[in-house]
Amino acid sequence: MTDSNQSTAHPFDILYEYQTRCLKNAKNHPIVNEPRAEWSGLGYELGNHNIITPLNEVSEYLNIPNFTRIPRVKNWLTGVTNVRGRLIPILDLNGFLGFEHKTAQSKKRLLVVENSELVCGFAVDSVFGLQTFFADSLHKGAPTDHEKLRPFISGYFEKSGQIWFVLNLKKVLEHDDFFDIAV
Repeated sequence: MTDSNQSTAHPFDILYEYQTRCLKNAKNHPIVNEPRAEWSGLGYELGNHNIITPLNEVSEYLNIPNFTRIPRVKNWLTGVTNVRGRLIPILDLNGFLGFEHKTAQSKKRLLVVENSELVCGFAVDSVFGLQTFFADSLHKGAPTDHEKLRPFISGYFEKSGQIWFVLNLKKVLEHDDFFDIAV
């Protein structure tokens, strides 16, 4: 159809011709039929490591509330606090894993984690919020030489040149060292 014929052509015919030309030219373009599945987790910092934990493992995160210290326990057990009527122990995850403390107390956050028997608050360095990765880019294993961190890592993602370790906090709740708190 030429421009002179378009003025007398029916609008439906004009649209049909546009569609035909578009489909003819679109054959040269790649078409993505299936979107890639995504994996999301809560991102935070421990020592010099970027960490993510699956969203279904963290009940909530909040500023470190007022707490009561407990005598004669290891220094990584910070104390206990009351969060909405529940008594929750606060575990300093940096101390538990042997990382240096580099963040001011005011920037730390508390991740509340529960399993069928326990509830615990893990104090972490700054929280980055929701982090999303393509699920098929998960690497198995733990590419770290830090022996205390390794048992809790289920894999890692690479994003923008940074490694994000997938840390299973429920495994921490079940680990023997978690129950060895007395000095």
